[in-house]
Amino acid sequence: MNTGASNLRRTVILLVACFQVSVAVATERSPDIGVTDVLYASALDWQQSTAERKSALSAAFMRIFCTDIRMPAERLVACLDTDGKREPVFERAIACSAAIVRSDLSATSLPP
Repeated sequence: MNTGASNLRRTVILLVACFQVSVAVATERSPDIGVTDVLYASALDWQQSTAERKSALSAAFMRIFCTDIRMPAERLVACLDTDGKREPVFERAIACSAAIVRSDLSATSLPP
């Protein structure tokens, strides 16, 4: 399977599993972050953002696309700050949030 198809498949699976909240609810918590801000943020935008904006973008992503309000936005910020990738933030956020969820699941699963 090529990388593009793999990324698309991962995106669809994550969105189907996570998408449970309306955009209106998500944006009312961070009024300074627009609905599309996380979709169009580039790697350079991310690097130049303040810590507060990174946290707000991460929180918006989690509320809109994952609805896991238990996961601190700082975990996604840390992943995005250290992943070293140049893809748009939205694609990287999907990969990071999936990795965080997998890590949490493996940490809580019982050994065989």
